[in-house]
Amino acid sequence: MRDITLKHAYSTILLQVAITLVLAVLWGIFSSPRGAYSAVLGGLPTIIPALIFVRLALTRAKAEKTLQKFFLGELAKFLSMAILFVFILLFIRVEGAPFMLSFVLTQIATLFTARLLNWRLVSAL
Repeated sequence: MRDITLKHAYSTILLQVAITLVLAVLWGIFSSPRGAYSAVLGGLPTIIPALIFVRLALTRAKAEKTLQKFFLGELAKFLSMAILFVFILLFIRVEGAPFMLSFVLTQIATLFTARLLNWRLVSAL
């Protein structure tokens, strides 16, 4: 089960990176370089916290530590997402539309891959 969970986590992160890069390229082609880097910066508050969560929560642990690791991983993910989001908006000039679109679509990717994995696990039973 651990291998399925890690594989799912990394495939979700790869999907988030792909979405971010596609949006950045499209925004760069059809709008401006500033829009392109705004799209990249919009994906970062999702991608970096996801990597932190995987590192903290999905490592080998005894059963009694698993829930604690998930809680700490989710807390670290939430706090790092909030800090990155606020830092980018306060200190870096970004275009609002590509930034928010990239952020929202990378969040949706997490839900989509979780639903897809759930469907695969249920149909395998």
